[in-house]
Amino acid sequence: MNKFLKFCIVGGSFVAPMLLADFGLNAVTRTGGFTDFYNIDLDTGASNLIATHPNAVFAMAYDQTSSTTYYTPVGSNTTLLGFVGGGAAVPVATLSAAPKTALTIHNNLLYYVAHGTDDLYRMDVTNFAAGDTKIADLSGNASTFTFGDISVNSANVLYGVASSITAGVGDTALFSFDLNSGAYNIINGIGTVNGATFDSNDRLVGHNTDGEVYEYDTTTGARTLLGTTGFDGGTGGDMGGFSTEPILDVPEPTSGLLAGSLLAYCLMRRRR
Repeated sequence: MNKFLKFCIVGGSFVAPMLLADFGLNAVTRTGGFTDFYNIDLDTGASNLIATHPNAVFAMAYDQTSSTTYYTPVGSNTTLLGFVGGGAAVPVATLSAAPKTALTIHNNLLYYVAHGTDDLYRMDVTNFAAGDTKIADLSGNASTFTFGDISVNSANVLYGVASSITAGVGDTALFSFDLNSGAYNIINGIGTVNGATFDSNDRLVGHNTDGEVYEYDTTTGARTLLGTTGFDGGTGGDMGGFSTEPILDVPEPTSGLLAGSLLAYCLMRRRR
């Protein structure tokens, strides 16, 4: 698996370099209507808080290419916001439907499933002005999807975990949809999942409201416990994707010069 030098700077403070696996970006909506964003080590489940935003989050996706996090806030479910690092979120687009929790990015393309339907939409994040487009009925209108998450692997196959799939496999099921051929398959029931993402090795990793992190077999749906995050799942949440690079909190103004020097040091160490 991939190992990189990560978390050199956290909150503007130097932290000794560590070799960690890919990590997922996770959003946890808290009682009171705000959201904590965490890094989660996708090997151990260990986590650290990146930022807190004054919005309750439904759907969230992380774009490693631009280091941008996108999300839709509760109360304005079709407004897509974006922020970099731990910075302020700004509106970037308006969606045709509300994704609730099913949102992901793959190769500069944002995908989401409209809540309570099986409608799959796509949007190019390099051209928000073009808007989004419905590209498929995932199940041919045989099922509707409520809470869950989606992610796309390197073979361009979208996998999802969703509630209310009418397939007799339990409350939450794992399914796949080939973005090239349109083939749809319900794999198995897998229990409660708050969010899921593929990592750089095409492992599907997800978490539940108890803070447990699992790897899921995409053929059988069987899960293997990787660890725990150390925080509870709050009133909801989503996993936005993985990164092989650190997502840094915004440093305090007085520490900006120091942060820049330390970042250069970390990058230099990583290249050796």
